[in-house]
This record gives sequence, C-alpha cells and structure tokens, in this order.
Amino acid sequence: ALAVSMMGTSVMAYEGKTNFKYTPGTAGPTDPITPGNEETDQNNWMVSYPRNITLMDNNEAATAAEASTKGQALTFKVSQRQAGADQSDKVTADNVGSGITVAAGGWTSGTDITMEGTGNSTVLMNLADAASSKFLAVDDVMMTLNAKTDTDDGFAVIKNGQVAKAVEGETYTATVNFTFTRGA
Repeated sequence: ALAVSMMGTSVMAYEGKTNFKYTPGTAGPTDPITPGNEETDQNNWMVSYPRNITLMDNNEAATAAEASTKGQALTFKVSQRQAGADQSDKVTADNVGSGITVAAGGWTSGTDITMEGTGNSTVLMNLADAASSKFLAVDDVMMTLNAKTDTDDGFAVIKNGQVAKAVEGETYTATVNFTFTRGA
C-alpha cells in the first residue's frame, strides 16, 4: 500500500496486476503459389486470427444478442499470402472462391465450453457468430470471409451466471480449435 498525503488527507492506492499476452496467428494453404498468378491462385490466402483472448467479469452475457456489446471480439481477416502485381494483399474471389468459412470446435457438444480453473473448479463460456444471432455449437460456422468482407468479428462471452460461481484467485482456461475452409 502507498499512502500519499494531500492537504491533510491520506489517499491509499493499491496495486493489481493485469497480464497481457499477444501471439499472432495465421492459417491457410501451404502449397506453392504459381508466380505471376497471385491474383487468381487458389492457394494464395491466409487467415489471421486471435491466439489469446482474455475474458473479464464484464464479459458475461445471457444471450448471443448481447455478445457484440458485452463480449470480447475475435477478429479474423483473410488476405493474400503473397501480394500480386497490384502490390496489395487483398484477396480476390479467385483466391477464396465463395469464401473462407470459419468454424469453431474442440469441445464435446452443445454451446457451452468448459473453462478449467487452476484449482479444479470450472466456469462456462460461449462463442457467438459474427451477427450475434446465436451461440455456436461444435463445428458451427462463426462467419464467412470473402473478397468483399475480408475482416469480421465473432464474440466470446462468459455464460450468464458464471461470474458469481468463479473462485477468486483462480485462472480459467479453454482452447477452441478453429477451422478455415475455402468454398468452391
């Protein structure tokens, strides 16, 4: 504790730590891109996606409709791995076809994702699609990225009623596997 005296009054300040971590991630085809065909090559795309998301108490939501205002955004962006003659990494319809679908999985069933605590307690979280119209079940599509909409957000929330259940001092974690599939 730090005490500061100002005009006869004492002000107490306390410390709390917040850890931030960022690990950039990309996924996409690793097959070679035909030189000179960057604008039309079906292998010339990659998706940038979040690798670490921090949820806080104020990210609790009861419905998917609340996710866009209460949740943490998960931003996905599709771009060319290698810029073409136009020197831009913006994808074309030839690169991504009808679009790159982003689907979430890695949990067993339903829409509830169990976050394991460091002291063996659990809380639940949910993911909402880009439109915040529904919570995602395993392998549901979160969004589709294409040449017109190359960046979009899904949302992560703590399931309603879980903040009060969380044990103070524990850290809760879960891993979600995203798949990126090129449409025809």
